[in-house]
Amino acid sequence: MNNKKSIIIAFCVFFCFIFGISTITLANSKNVSNADLGLNVKSAIAVDPKTHQVLYSKNINETLPIASITKLLTVYMVLNEIHSHKLNWNDKVSISKDLQSFSLDNTYANVPLVSGHTYTIKQLYEAALVYSANGAALALGNKISNNDPNKLVKMMYFEAKKMGIRNAKFYNACGLKNGEVGSMGIKTASYDSENVMSAKDLAILASHLINQYPEVLNITKQKSINFNGKKLSNWDLMLNGESQAIPGIKVDGLKTGTSNAGGANFVGTGVNQGHRIVTVVMHAKNDYTYDPARFIETSKLMQYVFNNYDFYNFKRGQSADSLKSVLHNDNNFADYVNVPNGKSMIMPLLFSENYDIWVPKNNKISGTKLNIASNVKYKNGVNAPIKKFQPLARMNLNNISFLNSDNSQPIMMAANSDDKANVFVRMWREITSWF
Repeated sequence: MNNKKSIIIAFCVFFCFIFGISTITLANSKNVSNADLGLNVKSAIAVDPKTHQVLYSKNINETLPIASITKLLTVYMVLNEIHSHKLNWNDKVSISKDLQSFSLDNTYANVPLVSGHTYTIKQLYEAALVYSANGAALALGNKISNNDPNKLVKMMYFEAKKMGIRNAKFYNACGLKNGEVGSMGIKTASYDSENVMSAKDLAILASHLINQYPEVLNITKQKSINFNGKKLSNWDLMLNGESQAIPGIKVDGLKTGTSNAGGANFVGTGVNQGHRIVTVVMHAKNDYTYDPARFIETSKLMQYVFNNYDFYNFKRGQSADSLKSVLHNDNNFADYVNVPNGKSMIMPLLFSENYDIWVPKNNKISGTKLNIASNVKYKNGVNAPIKKFQPLARMNLNNISFLNSDNSQPIMMAANSDDKANVFVRMWREITSWF
């Protein structure tokens, strides 16, 4: 019996050598801890808007008043209407007496709007984005909701939900307290009710806005605009040439928001060496009208990202082996999957699409994990036959996180085709697996 067993084991060793049997080593997930930047804000986040990779986070899930940052959602809905040809930039917007009265109140950022006069959507859009004109934002909200505040709020929730935003609360198009907008508010809500979102949700909103409608940056980067002969200056002090501009980083948006309850907030976006990030800082100090605190904190955050991360781009068809360049070590990495019933028994992997990733310079990825697609999973690998370039698995990179899930991790595909081994080979593999 011992002799027979020795012969079988020896044959197994030979068979393994011929067919190249191997195994995948998987690493446990491990989170990257953020550097202590000493940000004097309640919450903050930095993300890549294209991939939704999170590059920094602090208290990102707490909902806080967002004030005029609300206008990013308002203009997003306007842009939806423009791009679906339901509205045109030159369409006229009429002004009610209540809206005229509100727009003349200098307690809030406003441009005078005259009842009986009309303004183009483009005029109101620019005034809302650059000067944060509350009356202009309300006029836009009236236009897309047919002057129905309840309908507008339902539209806001609908768009937010489509983006994956679940915990926000909305009451109006401009971000003031519900009672401050008078008859344009929600009658069933309290006077002090105001729009709230988390830093994470704002990063999602900003990313969707600039991904779908990058032309918005052509407005947000303007230092000033002309509205009916009046010069309106941008509140963003990080634009090129302004007092809080960052050398080497081109900041071209997006939106400020200030309230007593929420402090000073800023959703920013900037580019360095061709790579764009979005940042959010919430509840920075706001001791006076032009207090630059929110921009100072944003500057720390942007410089942290660009100074402490390396950016990599992997091309479609590139070997998974190239990921070794971003690993702390390659002990927890495999660039192939097992094919237990295939002729080759292992299948090299390739990137199925172009893939961007930011990697911390001093804390490289500690390992990877292959999640094999359920429709091809078989035993400890994938099921043959396999077609060349067939998607097989998602490669989860440790120390990397995303806004909503790990669905932005790279999908890997087969480098070659592979047929099933013949029945006798498969039977022999089954027998040898018993020992």
